[in-house]
Amino acid sequence: MRKPIMKIALSILLVAVVLVGGTLAYLVTQTELLTNTFAVVDIDTEIEETPGEGSGSEKKPTVQNNSNVPVYVRAIAVVTTEEGSSVPVSDADVRIKYSYDGTKWVKNGDYYYYTEPVASDASTYKLFDGVEVNITDTGAKFAVYVYHESVEAKDFNWGGSTTPEEKAEDIAGLFN
Repeated sequence: MRKPIMKIALSILLVAVVLVGGTLAYLVTQTELLTNTFAVVDIDTEIEETPGEGSGSEKKPTVQNNSNVPVYVRAIAVVTTEEGSSVPVSDADVRIKYSYDGTKWVKNGDYYYYTEPVASDASTYKLFDGVEVNITDTGAKFAVYVYHESVEAKDFNWGGSTTPEEKAEDIAGLFN
């Protein structure tokens, strides 16, 4: 009869030790309230182009960074048919002469990525060196729109990427 009472007493003692120990462990590990502070950055970039209307060969757009932080930029040029055009105009009818200097603007997917951070109050190298039109119909009216996006430039540990193509791929990840 003594053994069952001893087993019950030890079981109760064990439960009490676990409860007290667990409670003390919980109370010891509680920390004070932490406050995370986030700073919102206002990124302001715009397309700059040769003023006035001119021939397509004069179009040499750049992206100007008006922000107070450096940014990475991606851009794409899109051809659209203007209202009143006698024929539809597509990308096949207009060749955009992108600036292939091999290091600054690099194509990755549909976009061109500027592989250098653009400093405050600075501009990118020109995205393209004009356009060539392959349409003989003088009634064709079209526009070339340059769409761009910018993100705050981060200090990259380029992870071994040394080529402009690898850098463009890393920068593309910032936009997704």
